Amino acid sequence: DRLATRARMRPRVTRRTARAAGELLAGYETFIQEAAHVLVNALDLDARPGPLSAGLARLARLHTTRPALAVRTADTLRRRLNTASRPGSDAAMLRAAGDLDEDGGHASGLFAATLTEVGGARTEWAEPWRDRLRALRAHPHADVRDAALRLTTVVE
Repeated sequence: DRLATRARMRPRVTRRTARAAGELLAGYETFIQEAAHVLVNALDLDARPGPLSAGLARLARLHTTRPALAVRTADTLRRRLNTASRPGSDAAMLRAAGDLDEDGGHASGLFAATLTEVGGARTEWAEPWRDRLRALRAHPHADVRDAALRLTTVVE
């Protein structure tokens, strides 16, 4: 837990080490939960579109047989994106959300829904985010569809 916290709080110093430790932990089924925790906190949310998308896709693959862990990891991602510093560019998050949605997996879909929720709210639901939300509402996994259906674009 301390490594994950330091990766988030002091990224220049510890991010590379945290990623290496997370990848090492991911090699052991017993430590997948710890690996996911370290890796989601070590993720560079300010990365360019390609690296952000690749990092989230790699993280999603850890959750193939762990749907409950995917929900917790998506919540951690949401909390990180909603900090006061508002990390992540709209372009990078939009591309990553699209790439993750196209993957069709449960975890990747939940991560796409999280990015869409944050990006949509930041842009007051600009059209590209509305398009992404519509696509997620047709996702093959019911949990992802439900997450997308819970999002509202306008309060009347």
